[in-house]
Amino acid sequence: MSPTKLSLILGLTLFSLPAAADDREAMRFFETEVRPLLAAECYDCHGAEKVKGGLRLDHRDFILEGGDSGPALVAGKPDDSLLVEAVRRGDPDLAMPPKKSLAPEQVAALEKWVSLGAPWPAETATRVERDEHGFTAEDYAWWAIQPMADPAVPQAGEGWAKNSVDRFIAEKLAEKDLKPAPPADAHEFVRRLHFDLHGLPPAPEEVERFALAYAKDADAAVAAEVDRLLESPRYGERWGQHWLDVVRYAESDGYRADEVRPDVWRYRDYVIRSFNDDKPYDQFVREQLAADEFAP
Repeated sequence: MSPTKLSLILGLTLFSLPAAADDREAMRFFETEVRPLLAAECYDCHGAEKVKGGLRLDHRDFILEGGDSGPALVAGKPDDSLLVEAVRRGDPDLAMPPKKSLAPEQVAALEKWVSLGAPWPAETATRVERDEHGFTAEDYAWWAIQPMADPAVPQAGEGWAKNSVDRFIAEKLAEKDLKPAPPADAHEFVRRLHFDLHGLPPAPEEVERFALAYAKDADAAVAAEVDRLLESPRYGERWGQHWLDVVRYAESDGYRADEVRPDVWRYRDYVIRSFNDDKPYDQFVREQLAADEFAP
């Protein structure tokens, strides 16, 4: 290789080293100073979950695209970037974050980042499409809000499935190459019934009475025991507890000097009665929302 070519190669190599080093330093500055700042101060309102003003700040592409006020970033020009203008708080209508000012060193970090060209790692920007109400396709696919359906009952669980629910369970077990546990004996079965429906263990004499009936006709014994447990007021007390937990029922104002609510027991008893009276769920919910409009 001629001295001229060698000198040219060495010159190009040496010329490229500072640029590469500068790029690494700029990326280090972004990851240590800028990304944590954006995550802590901006993503709650301008991230993947909430997009106020149509602006996302969790990816460079989104910042360049901007929101309702236009592009939020002009790389290399902090004075022309809405993002920098917002954190400088010169315009009260644009000032961000809305409830506080960033520390001077935080503002300076954003200014420096934009001056460096707004470096950002090579990441794919993931956009989640939302409708006018803010919901995504995944939100609408949530199982609990799907229309009622009448699916075909699978032909699974031969030899042990006793109803349609069993057959759906059997199908999923087969998909996972699993088999059902062996049937519980009478003593275990009656304990499960009591704990599920009453939350309390059965008395010894109840266990023995059920075991004798189970030995004669297992299905009839189970049906009779379930009916007996459902007819007991203990059923409403057990399952009403779940609804009372949902609505955060309490008999005192723990957050206000723990003052007693002397009449709140009326609501507790109303919930228990609703369960014990087999009140339809849709009626029960309407009563929670607007009973004063249609009920005594």
